[in-house]
Amino acid sequence: MERTVASGMKKQHLRGCKEKESPPNITIKGILGLLMESIDSDDKQVISLGIGDPTVHSCFRTTVAVQEAVVDALRSAKFNGYSPTVGLPQTRKAIADYLSNDLPYELSADDVYITAGCTQAIELALSVLARPGCNILLPRPCFPIYGLCAEFRNIEVRYFDLLPDNGWEVDLHAVEELVDHNTTAMVIINPGNPCGNVYTNQHLEKIAATAKRLAIVVISDEVYGHLAFGPNPFVPMGTFGSIAPVLTLGSLWKRWLVPGWRLGWLAITTTVDTLKNAKKIGSVDSEADNAGKQQTMLEKQQTDCSSIRIAVNSVFQQANAVDLANGMEVEDMAYQNSYIKSLERKLQKLKEHNYCLELDKDELERRAEHLRSDVQRYAHYLHEAEQGNMKAQEEFEISQETVAKLIELRDTLVEKIQNAVLHGHIEHLEAVIANHEDEPEEDPEEEEEVEEDPMDLDLGEVID
Repeated sequence: MERTVASGMKKQHLRGCKEKESPPNITIKGILGLLMESIDSDDKQVISLGIGDPTVHSCFRTTVAVQEAVVDALRSAKFNGYSPTVGLPQTRKAIADYLSNDLPYELSADDVYITAGCTQAIELALSVLARPGCNILLPRPCFPIYGLCAEFRNIEVRYFDLLPDNGWEVDLHAVEELVDHNTTAMVIINPGNPCGNVYTNQHLEKIAATAKRLAIVVISDEVYGHLAFGPNPFVPMGTFGSIAPVLTLGSLWKRWLVPGWRLGWLAITTTVDTLKNAKKIGSVDSEADNAGKQQTMLEKQQTDCSSIRIAVNSVFQQANAVDLANGMEVEDMAYQNSYIKSLERKLQKLKEHNYCLELDKDELERRAEHLRSDVQRYAHYLHEAEQGNMKAQEEFEISQETVAKLIELRDTLVEKIQNAVLHGHIEHLEAVIANHEDEPEEDPEEEEEVEEDPMDLDLGEVID
């Protein structure tokens, strides 16, 4: 079988068969690649914001000291063999010391688990907390790997919104409404990916208080730790590890610009004794071993991965335990109280919604009344306009009749004047003739003189 690539499609040539085309795999990187290829970049350079590797730009390079440390480690020939699946002791100790610099308590090497990048740390955290029928709360928007890892482990995903008007803070009311008895943890990403926000100390404390009240673990993704360029300084979630259990995820490459080294960690950053003692049960260690041995998903489900969840729940159950005199099983009062409060909030929202509907109804009625008044007013204007139009039409018709009568009168007057003038000329002519007949005859000489008389000429002209 021969395969060639043309126009983004894979062409398959099978012996004895016609050529077939199959669509390429639809991935985020594939879509981004198609978009980048379709952009005309002749005028300006296009920078892809979908890539998380700063080393593609020549201005981002790690320090020489970091490189020399790796070279020295390789040349020492001390690290060529298999290492523990949870990480080298000295590596775990170094990361514990590094994280302790920003915490009000000290971490030990046993609190840290080395992973192949932060992605494996995400897989490890979800595997530890997974159990049949459980769900996890993720922020929206969120780094997509969390949803994929949860789906792979049959963990139901529930999303809570981040509030853009409040610096992309967590909508804690939404978190409380989403939680039920099957919720194991909530995820926060600080500094945020993809929003770039940095949570304040006060908001992180509210998150811890909410997690304590709801009896869930906080998974804090701090892979961009200390990469804060705004007014809010970076504060690790583990600072409030005395309030609620916190699992901190991180990696080496973001801050030190070495993504290809794939060095990450999962740290139990809490002072809750039961959660720290859960490590002795071996759930995190066993998950790390399972990841190192590349067990199948079915084999992982058969491994006991719920000890941390049990330990976390026991913290809150101890505070709300009741007398077992009747042999009744202890009830999780913290969950019941939280559930009741959630129902009360929903009832309050329904009341507010109903009140808003009443307001909307009154507003619609008021607008309808205004519309009816406007319709009546416009109908009155239209009636007046029609009446005015009819009156104008009548006045126009009357004016036309008046003009016709005036024209007729004018013609009559002209005719009368012409007749009067003509009648006057005739009477004058008759008078002249009569006077001429009554005068005696004169000598020819006199007649000649009369012909030359200008008065006679003027009289002739007048007669003419």
